Amino acid sequence: MTYGVSALPHSSVFVGTVLGGIWRISRGDVLGLGSQGNGALLIVLWCALILHARWGGYIRQRGLMVMALFGNVITSFRGLA
Repeated sequence: MTYGVSALPHSSVFVGTVLGGIWRISRGDVLGLGSQGNGALLIVLWCALILHARWGGYIRQRGLMVMALFGNVITSFRGLA
């Protein structure tokens, strides 16, 4: 269940980050993503790490839960930016 709950936010945050980057480029901001974009990119990378670690068999159920809980910490830090 945790794997499925991790997969949905990964896809939606990934799409939002890509669309936000395209929007910033269309406005002429080509120097970077900014603090919100960097936070969203960090969430995308962490979710990708969780999903690939589970696919590859590097973690099991308990490791998936620990990584998901740590992902909540990363998401809360993103909210502070």
